[in-house]
Amino acid sequence: MAGEGDKRKKKLLQEFKDGPKTLEYLMEKYNVKESSVKHDVVELKKQGFSILGTPKKGWYMDSSAESEEETFYESSFKRDVAQLVVLLILQKSDRPMSVREIAKEYADYSYQGSIDRGHIEERLEKNILPNLQKTRMVIKDANGSYIVGKEAPVNLTLSEDDALDILEKIEIYGKTHPFSTQLENVSRKLVRAYYNDDELDSGEKFEVLGRSFARTADAESIYKKIEEIPYERYVVNITYRDRYGESSQFRFKTGLVTYVADKDRMYMIGQKCDDDQDMVILVNRIEAAEVTDEPNNLYASVHYMDIFYDMFSISTDPLQKVKIRFVDQFNIMDKLRNKFKYRTKCTITRMDDYIYYEDEVRGVKDLAKLLRSFGSSMEVLEPPELREMMLFSARRTIERYRKAGIVNE
Repeated sequence: MAGEGDKRKKKLLQEFKDGPKTLEYLMEKYNVKESSVKHDVVELKKQGFSILGTPKKGWYMDSSAESEEETFYESSFKRDVAQLVVLLILQKSDRPMSVREIAKEYADYSYQGSIDRGHIEERLEKNILPNLQKTRMVIKDANGSYIVGKEAPVNLTLSEDDALDILEKIEIYGKTHPFSTQLENVSRKLVRAYYNDDELDSGEKFEVLGRSFARTADAESIYKKIEEIPYERYVVNITYRDRYGESSQFRFKTGLVTYVADKDRMYMIGQKCDDDQDMVILVNRIEAAEVTDEPNNLYASVHYMDIFYDMFSISTDPLQKVKIRFVDQFNIMDKLRNKFKYRTKCTITRMDDYIYYEDEVRGVKDLAKLLRSFGSSMEVLEPPELREMMLFSARRTIERYRKAGIVNE
């Protein structure tokens, strides 16, 4: 049991403080296997204890680095629970959270409201959050706040009784409810989570960029073109029809498969085998796809996950630094936070009578489409390319109104 292992590790710490202890001695005294003792020693070293020596001559604590065990030792179970609590806190938040905000919620979750908040903040900054960042479950944005990363598991906070109650209600009136499609989606996920009954389609391998959506029949039919092909492991020989109707064949290494909800289109991002340039292809233009025996080493790599987080919509264009100024009026700040809450590198700063949005973006053309909804309350400061797009759009709108007689010469 995990609890017994933690007790043994604490006892081993005292053994090593008292002097060298051999592997054979520890196995006999604690009635455990060789692998268990070695695993305990490795785990203690990971937690920062300076343990020297060898299995045959004996392990011992470095007296020059000795510290109180209760101050440093933390069971792996407690550490995992702490990380889970932080993930729950961030997942229920609709915006990035600072360490101080996380610490306050953490104290409430763990019933530690009376404990010094500074101690919790220090533990979050030194151990819990860095560990979650290493596994990309949590991402730190440019403002120093934290959001949940794509690697984080979806954590349900429902009891099984609650889940059953919801499933029964969906079954009773789900088909006639205006949101029947969404309710059916919830039902299938609950069944999968609680009963390990895999009713969901295999189409969970693609990322979703943009607004929330209920996967449509059209999206499913498009995905069926590639769902049986192990593109994440092997190079795929693709027959592709371009926008002009011309067909060509090429061997393709897939980096990501992405559904862009705002465009209602599914894309594959990757590289041709004879070219190291990143490219985007539309799945619905694939006429045929055949798996090869050549391994694919690009799928979900750091490079392509960085592209995924940098894309404003769907683009492998180089990163461009963006700076935009908004008039600070009405609810512009709330609107900006809502529109850009998934952008991990952006900063939103209030200064004088303006709000400044700064970011690094792939795909400024799609950003321009969104910015037009802000009208005259917005001004692009950089890059020049995006600024010119917005000026051209404004001139074209004025010209259209002039021709319609709405705007005088």
